[in-house]
Amino acid sequence: MQSIQQPKVMLLLLLVLLPFIGSCSKPAAEDLWQDYHSRLARVLDLPELQPELAAVPPLPPVRELYQTLAENKLTLLDLVALRSCGLQQLVAERNNSLGKTMTPANQLGYELQLLHQLQPCLQHPALDSGLRAQLAEIYRQKQQELPVVVDNFFLTDLTLRQQLQGSQRSLQAGETLTVAPTMSALRALADMQYQLHRLDNKTIASTNAGVINQQVGQLYQSQLLADWQYSLRLNYSWLKALNQQLEHFDLDKFCQRPQAKPKAEILRNILLQQFIGKIQPYLAELDGISQQLQPLLNRMYQHSAIKTAFYQRTEAQNMALKIQLRRHVAWWQQLQQQCQVKIASKQG
Repeated sequence: MQSIQQPKVMLLLLLVLLPFIGSCSKPAAEDLWQDYHSRLARVLDLPELQPELAAVPPLPPVRELYQTLAENKLTLLDLVALRSCGLQQLVAERNNSLGKTMTPANQLGYELQLLHQLQPCLQHPALDSGLRAQLAEIYRQKQQELPVVVDNFFLTDLTLRQQLQGSQRSLQAGETLTVAPTMSALRALADMQYQLHRLDNKTIASTNAGVINQQVGQLYQSQLLADWQYSLRLNYSWLKALNQQLEHFDLDKFCQRPQAKPKAEILRNILLQQFIGKIQPYLAELDGISQQLQPLLNRMYQHSAIKTAFYQRTEAQNMALKIQLRRHVAWWQQLQQQCQVKIASKQG
């Protein structure tokens, strides 16, 4: 009987220990703040802290961002005639049921491929004058509409939009090492956007749906953009709520108590080990990620319909976080001055 029960006991122990085994990974932001606050609360007798995530404006709905394109009317006989210059299959794929439900990335890839193949097709000797004139008009129209197609992709592609809307997961310490793939994808997309707005023929010829989806897929795989946005809001919310508690704390009364000096020593250790040792490096890393991502994202969306909402969700959040950080440092300086103890560094 004992031999039968023993495996059950071991299994129960394993199930109990699994959460702790998984917790050995690098801490996320919320864990750092909870630990930091709990230590301060024990010394200063602070109430429990449950910060509300900072509110940000939503992105405009896709239906308001998508710009409708004019339809090109080519008959079945036209498609047969286009076989001679290699356009028949491309146009037919666009006109079938799957082509009519293309993703924004695939539609952009199609438009680029069509533009690339239309130009030499216009010179094909097998085309009659009527079809050549019709294709010339389509080519002119496609050139004019290309910036709109590009904007539709950047504003309504579901993967890009998911990254711009943010996640519910904060970055862990050490995420700087994962920024490079995201930066590479953003640079490629930003360069593509710039060149296509200029109707650069080399970019039109070298870019297709596969190239575009590869860069978008890299952003989806890393999820860095979405997690970064959430991290800005989460850290701002925690630091703002903690600052409000500390700024309402009566430092004069605390510093006059007999146990002020021994408690100040405990606070010095919390400052050095938790805030300076863990939270400040994490916030510095988060700011470093912001400094890398923000310029590229601004370049991509600074003239778009989501400019204002995107600014409030990213750059404004980072600026607000820095303001709260300065407030927090000022509180520690005030504690040092009022209690007349040195807590900023260890005694030599």
